[in-house]
Amino acid sequence: GGSATGAPSLGGRSASDVGSVNSARFGSPEGAKKSGQAPEGKKKRSDIDGAKPKKDEGKKPKQAIPAIATDGTPYAELAKLKDVPIEQQPELFCKKLRLCCELYDFRLAEASLPEKEGKRQTLVELVEFVSMSSGRCALGENEMRQVVNVVGANAFRTLVKRERLANDPIDGDEEEPLLEPAWPHLELVYELLLRTISPKDIDIGVAQIALDKTFVQKLLELIDSDDPREREILKTIVSKIHSKISSLRSFIRRTIQNLCLQAAMDAEVHNGLSELLEIMSRIISGFTTPLKDESREVLHKVLIPLHKVEWLGMFHTQLLECTKKFTEKEPRLASDVVEALLKCWPFSISSKQLLFISEIEDLIFLMPVADVQRLQVQLARRLAICVSYPNSDVAEKALMLWKSDKFTKLLMSSCREQFPEIISALYDNATQHWQGGVHTRTFDVLKVLMQKDPELFDACSAKHRKRVEECERQDLIREQRWAKLQEMHDRKMTAAAAGWAQNDKGSMVVEATVGGPSPRRDRSEMMSPRRDSAPSTAARSPPMSPDKTETPRTSTGAPYGSSASPGGSWRINSQRYGACVSWDQGDTKVDVSLQVLAVTGAGRIVGAIHEENRSSAPTLLHSPDGRPALAGLRGRCSGLTWLNLDAAPEEISVLVLVVCASGGGKLADAAACAVHIVEEATDVEIVSLPLEQARADVGVVASIKRSPQGWDLCRVGDFAKTGRHFMDILEPCIGKVVREALPTMSKKQKLALAFFRLQDGGVVCLPTPSVCKWFFVGLSWDISPTVTNSDRAALNVTAIYFDQQGQLLGACSPSNASAPGARHSGDGSLSQGVILDLAAAPADMAQIFVVGHFSNERLAALDGIQRPHCCLIDPMGSELLRYGLSRRSQMDRGFLAGRIYKREYGCRGSHGNNNGASTGSTCRWFFQALNQPCTGDTWEASVEEAQRVFKTPPDALLDVPEALLNAAHCVVSL
Repeated sequence: GGSATGAPSLGGRSASDVGSVNSARFGSPEGAKKSGQAPEGKKKRSDIDGAKPKKDEGKKPKQAIPAIATDGTPYAELAKLKDVPIEQQPELFCKKLRLCCELYDFRLAEASLPEKEGKRQTLVELVEFVSMSSGRCALGENEMRQVVNVVGANAFRTLVKRERLANDPIDGDEEEPLLEPAWPHLELVYELLLRTISPKDIDIGVAQIALDKTFVQKLLELIDSDDPREREILKTIVSKIHSKISSLRSFIRRTIQNLCLQAAMDAEVHNGLSELLEIMSRIISGFTTPLKDESREVLHKVLIPLHKVEWLGMFHTQLLECTKKFTEKEPRLASDVVEALLKCWPFSISSKQLLFISEIEDLIFLMPVADVQRLQVQLARRLAICVSYPNSDVAEKALMLWKSDKFTKLLMSSCREQFPEIISALYDNATQHWQGGVHTRTFDVLKVLMQKDPELFDACSAKHRKRVEECERQDLIREQRWAKLQEMHDRKMTAAAAGWAQNDKGSMVVEATVGGPSPRRDRSEMMSPRRDSAPSTAARSPPMSPDKTETPRTSTGAPYGSSASPGGSWRINSQRYGACVSWDQGDTKVDVSLQVLAVTGAGRIVGAIHEENRSSAPTLLHSPDGRPALAGLRGRCSGLTWLNLDAAPEEISVLVLVVCASGGGKLADAAACAVHIVEEATDVEIVSLPLEQARADVGVVASIKRSPQGWDLCRVGDFAKTGRHFMDILEPCIGKVVREALPTMSKKQKLALAFFRLQDGGVVCLPTPSVCKWFFVGLSWDISPTVTNSDRAALNVTAIYFDQQGQLLGACSPSNASAPGARHSGDGSLSQGVILDLAAAPADMAQIFVVGHFSNERLAALDGIQRPHCCLIDPMGSELLRYGLSRRSQMDRGFLAGRIYKREYGCRGSHGNNNGASTGSTCRWFFQALNQPCTGDTWEASVEEAQRVFKTPPDALLDVPEALLNAAHCVVSL
C-alpha cells in the first residue's frame, strides 16, 4: 500500500490510521495492557475514532473508545501546520519535532496519558505533513537533521531481550515475541523517517549530511529487537537508504557483514539475522558478473560460517536464498558451499541435519559434474550415514532424495566408485533400523536403484555380501580369542584359590593358640591395597586377649583422639565437624587463633573465617564461646569453628586450616598447643594435631579436600617464616598446599581473592599497603530502560572519614575529588567510586564509610538504578570482593554500602571496643559489607546515620543465615 504521494505506508494504512490504532492501545487501561501483547491492525478506524459502526445482522455495535483531552500539554500550545503560512511551516515543523524527543513510560498505563496522546497526534500531523509536502518541496538540511534527532531520541536505546533457555533456538518452538511497549509512538517515528527519505525528488546531498554512518549503524543494530514489527520496518528503511544514497552502500554492506560474522562467532541469538540476510540478498542481486574477489569473500567469510550456529533454523531460508544467488552468478561456488557443509556436519543436532540435507539437494544440481566427482567420497559417505541414522526424520529425509530421477542419475553417474558404500548402508538399514516407515522407504529406494542400473546394483550387492562374510569371520575369530582368555583366567584363579585355602588353615591354628579369631581380610583388598595412609577398618587387627575390649574408633576408622605426623590423611564422611585450638598459658601471654579458608577448584578464596568474621555461609560458622568437652583439652580455647561439609557448594574443593599467634605473643609461648577435630557430638574427637616446637607465628596445619568418595583430612604442618595472618602467607605457603591438593591447578598459578559470597555484615581482611599500594572501592549498576536522556544520571559515591571518636574528618566526593589518601573517579554512567591509598590516609582516621546517593528524586522514584552492587578492585584489575545492594522502601535515597576500619588484629575482646583504636605492628584494615539504606539526599545528610553505624560492633551487623545457625545449634549452644 502507498499514500497519494507514492510514499509507502505500514500495512497499507495512512498515518492517521496508524495513530488511531495506537491511541486505542494506551487510551484505556485495557488497551495499554494489550499494547505489548497483540499486533496492531485488529480494530477498524470507525470503531477507534468513535464513529458509529455499521450494524451486522445478529451483532451488537461496538462501543466507541473515549478520546483523551490534550489541553494543557506543550503539544496543544502549538498551532497546526496547515493553519500557518507556508513561510512559517519549517520553523513550526522543527518545534514540533523537538517536542517529540520527550519520552514517556508505557509500562505505566495511567501515567501521562494527555502527554502521550498529544505526542501521538503531533507525530501523526508530522507524518501527514511530510507526505503532502514531499511532492512539491523538499525538506531542508535543518529539518532533515531534526527528523534524525527525533529518531535517535525515540529509537536508539538498550534492547531488552526475552530470556531463552539453552535448547530454545535448537528446538525451534518460538514463543510469543516480546513486543515493544512504546510502539504506539515508535511506529510513527519510523514512519516519519521512511516517508522523509522515500520521495523520488529527495535532495541526496542533504540526506548524505543528515544520515551519516553512525546513524545508519545504530539503525542496523536495532534490527536485533525482539519485536518483529520493528525489525520489518527497519529492514524497509535500511533498504531504502541503500537504494537512495550510493555513498553509504559499501558501508551498509560491510556493517551487515560484521553483524552476521559476530552472530556466527557468538553464542547469543541474534533476532534480526533473517532481516539482515534479506537486505544482503538484495545487495547480492546487484553484484556484477564475473564476481570480484571482494564479493566472493562475502560467501566464504560470512555466509558459510553462519551454517555453524545452533539456531540455524531461525534464518536458514534467507541464508539459502543468498547462497543460491551466489551460485547462480558463479556455479563453481556451489561446490565450496557443499564441501563446507560436509566438513561442519552437525552430528548431534538432528534439526540442523535436515536443513543441511535440503540445502545440498538444492545446490548439487548447480554444481558442475567435475566438482561432484571430486566430492564423491565425502558425499557418498555422508549419504550412507544419513539413510541409516537413528533419528527417523533424518533417515526419511535422506531416503526422499532418491525419489528425484535427476538426483539418482547424477549420483549413479558421478559416484560409481563409492556407490557400494551407499548400497551397504541401505541393506543394513532394511534389517537393523528401528522405525517401520524407514524400512518401507528403504525397500522402495533399493527397488528404484535396481531398476535404474541393474549392472551397478548387482556389483555393489556382491561387494556388500563379501563385506558381511568378512565381518562374520572376524567376529568368530574374536570370540575364539576371548574364550581362550577366559579359560586361562579360570585356571589361574582355581590355582590361587587352592593356595589361599592352604594358608587359611595355617592361620587358624595360630589364632587358636592366642585365644580367638581375628576378622578376615577381603581377597579383593589383599590384591588391591589402598595407597592412602588412612587406617582401614577392614585390615587385619592384632590378636586380643579375651579379657580386653577392642579400642573404640570413629567413622573414619581412626582411634578417637589419635594424632598424626605430617603427610597423614583420613577419609571423613560428608557431615558437620568442629575445629578448635587449645593451649596452656605460659610465662608470656599469647592468643592463638584458628582461621579457615574456603578455596574453589580454580584457586580462588571465596570464604574465610577469622576473629573479625565468624560466618561464611553456607559452609563455615565460628562460635567464639564454643568449647568441646574433651579430656585432652587445654586451659585456653580459641572457640569452635563448625565445618558444614554437607552444605558446601560444588565449587568449593579445599578447606585450609591456618593457625596463627596474635595479641603480641608467639606460638612457641603456647604450651601443649594442639588443633582438635571433633564430630557432631562435642565429646567425640577425630584427631588431634599437636603443634610441637612451632617457631613461626603462622602456618597451615591441615587441609580438607573434596574427593569422589567424600572429603579427605590431610595433616600439613607447613609454617611460614614471617607473618601473623593468613593474608601474610598466601604465597607461597598456602598456595603450595592448595596446588598440591588440586592437580588441575597450574604450578605457576597463584591464589586469588574472590569474596563474591559476602552476606550483610560480612568482613574481609584487606591486603597490607606493602602488598596492595591502593585499591578502588565503588558502586556499579545498570540503567533501567525507563530512564530518559534528561534523567540519565547515576549514584553519587562518597567516601566519608571518621576519627577514633566518631567525629567527621572530611569526605572524598564528586564535588571534592581529592582528599588525603583518596581520589574520586569522577562521574560515570554505570559506575563511580574512590581510589584509596590507606598508607597515605590521616593517622587519626579510624573508619571510612562508602555511601551512594541517587542524583535526583525522579531517578529514585522510577527505580532507574537496577542491580546495584559494591565492589573492591586491586591495582591489577582483579575484583577482591563484590556483593549486591537492595532498597527497603521508596523513601530510601541511597545506601551505606560498606565501611573500612582498622583494628589491632587478634586482640581478645576487641569487638567491644569498636572505635577503631589500634596500636602496635599488628594493625590491619578490614572491609565490612553493610548494605544499609539511608534517607539523606546527600552525603552530608547521611553523616548521622553513618555515625550510628560507627558505634555498632562488626559482630552485631553480621546476618548469620537461619539454616546455618540452626545447624550449629544442634551440636553446640552459641
